[in-house]
Amino acid sequence: MNLLFVSMSARIVLDENGKAYLNWHMNRNIIERYAQICDSLTLFARDSSIRVSSVEAANKYNPYPYDLSKLIVGMHPYSPVTNFFNIGKRKKLLNQLETAIREADRVIISEASEFYAHYAIPMCQKYNKPYMLFSGGFCFETFWSHRNPAGKLFAPFEELSAKRNIAKAPFVIYVTDYALQNRYPCQGKWIGCSDVEVSNLDSALLKKRISMMSEKFSKDKFKIVLGTAAGLEEARKGQKYVIRALALLKERGINWLEYQLIGSGSAESLMKEAQKYGVKDQVKILGTKPHDEVYQWLDDIDLYIQPSFSEGLCRSVVEAMSRACPVTCSDAGGNLELCNKRYSFKAGNVKQIANCIQNMLTLEIMKNEAIRSFEKAKHYDQKRLDEIRQGFLKEFMQ
Repeated sequence: MNLLFVSMSARIVLDENGKAYLNWHMNRNIIERYAQICDSLTLFARDSSIRVSSVEAANKYNPYPYDLSKLIVGMHPYSPVTNFFNIGKRKKLLNQLETAIREADRVIISEASEFYAHYAIPMCQKYNKPYMLFSGGFCFETFWSHRNPAGKLFAPFEELSAKRNIAKAPFVIYVTDYALQNRYPCQGKWIGCSDVEVSNLDSALLKKRISMMSEKFSKDKFKIVLGTAAGLEEARKGQKYVIRALALLKERGINWLEYQLIGSGSAESLMKEAQKYGVKDQVKILGTKPHDEVYQWLDDIDLYIQPSFSEGLCRSVVEAMSRACPVTCSDAGGNLELCNKRYSFKAGNVKQIANCIQNMLTLEIMKNEAIRSFEKAKHYDQKRLDEIRQGFLKEFMQ
């Protein structure tokens, strides 16, 4: 049985030798999940347009696992913008996609809308190929908060497209327990199952976290480190509003905070924001980290903050919670399924962000939220979710 996995979010990075690497949206463990249910797996993924040296690639990205899956790298339809209007490139991409779908027995499409899904879904219907969709985010908010103003023009169309596609899909996996299901109901078969990977939930992590907090708060002078893991050029991730909140907190006399950001892309605009608001010395850009190093970073920070305007169920938040890290989030998407509502804020509201951070800066609250995070993360235990997901995937494959 040949399975094709079509994804816009799984972006491919190439080095000078043409060797492929995965960004943080996809890793070996996720690919192995689908390789186990078929005889042959092919990933059709978007070219990230990122080109790096082999040395930089080895330090920042995970190599593509060709032992598990074949790879087809499709054109990035929006970068550069001229690609969108280039008839020759579009034709080549659609020919690639159509050939891959025609040769597959089953097709999984990891988005319910956007460029690849708009063409892949009717191609599956044309060739009578059983297909499954993933519902992983809220389309209107994603496009409306896009850095490019043209995103706002596409937002209503993409929202309607997602609702229509999900409603008619024979199989759907939602990454939330209820948030996406309420917005995009499905008439076919579906489950709610996050795609996060949380395993080895060792209680020693919680003990270590509480010990670290107690030691820190016992000192006369200490620094609280906040962190966000997200694309540095994605305006919808909202990091600049945390930077502005740092400035507001500084005005209140709280100047012992540091904000660390990891993720791909240029941080130039974020550092300009930090310079403008007088907190450049409090903002640290760490850039891209391989997936296994992210956990060490989460162990080192004190508070994880997710200021997004759009989310499905944020993997980074769940991973932070699995390391017993206190979290504060915007009210976007499935964040409210994760975060304590007392410490959630309206996306882009600088005053609310500052208040949430300030209200958490006591040892007692940080301890309580560390415990809450760790207990909540158990709901996303990899073994439990794998059983649910794999059962549904096997039903789809049959």
